Amino acid sequence: MADGTVGCQETGIQIRPYLFYPNPTQDELHLQFSPDVTPKTIELYDLQGRIVRTQRNGLESLNLQGLSAGQYVMKVTLENGKVFSDKVVKE
Repeated sequence: MADGTVGCQETGIQIRPYLFYPNPTQDELHLQFSPDVTPKTIELYDLQGRIVRTQRNGLESLNLQGLSAGQYVMKVTLENGKVFSDKVVKE
């Protein structure tokens, strides 16, 4: 800026409170959540928007066995109501 300060604009980017790996994966996707959040559900959708997996327990991994190779959208819902979506590739 002209006065020598740096401006910051709200970008709307949310930092995910979890890691997921490996991606791409073959049979199982592992999730590691930040200690200050509690996951509620994990849902996996195909690219046509059909739900192919829902998981409410054991949320530290997601079994992809039996699914066709391709791209999916993983939706993670936290207990506080926040929702995150990520692309997952199954080989």
